[in-house]
Amino acid sequence: MFRSSEEATATTRPAVGTAATARLQPAGFSLAGGFLVVVAATVTASLSFAPAEITARVLIMAIAVCGYAACGIRVTVSLATAVTAWLFGTGFLVNGAGELSFGGSDLLRLGLLVVAALGGSTYAATRRAAGRRLRRSSEIAATEPGRPGDGDHDQHDQRRHGELGGRKPWRLRERRDLQDRRAGVQ
Repeated sequence: MFRSSEEATATTRPAVGTAATARLQPAGFSLAGGFLVVVAATVTASLSFAPAEITARVLIMAIAVCGYAACGIRVTVSLATAVTAWLFGTGFLVNGAGELSFGGSDLLRLGLLVVAALGGSTYAATRRAAGRRLRRSSEIAATEPGRPGDGDHDQHDQRRHGELGGRKPWRLRERRDLQDRRAGVQ
């Protein structure tokens, strides 16, 4: 009659690795992961390019944000990662000593990072939808009789090749013509 809390959560939780479990995970872990990605991208950009190469530095940040968003995290988390990347990029890669500025070029960089985050999230959503479609079609194919994979190849071959059984129609015509000629000669 009464179930323990472990039994109740075991029956109501979705399987691990599904899109539903991503909604159950706290956003804090994803935010922390985004922060680590941003810090790593900032260090990589500052060590790889000279301070005058601002475009290349910001591009490294945009690639990192897009890649992290493509991992399938929530859209809100990917946007928060983009804002964090903008703060780090503006403070440490563009300006010196952590100074933040709000000029036109700074807002343009923010826009680039937001577009990168949305692009990565769109890619992840498209990939998830394609996977769902593929799973659904394979489930339907497995339940239909006469489909390859369930051991009933004869019925599938008849549908695919018609009554010819896989033979080429011109070969059958040639064979019939030859038989007709032989019958006419006798």
